[in-house]
Amino acid sequence: MNSELLTRRDLLKQLSAASVATLGMGAP
Repeated sequence: MNSELLTRRDLLKQLSAASVATLGMGAP
């Protein structure tokens, strides 16, 4: 259970970082 939660958290973190990076790149 703990492992799954950690993986999910890591995935969310990565997704958030990718979203921010995409937004930053898309901004002029």
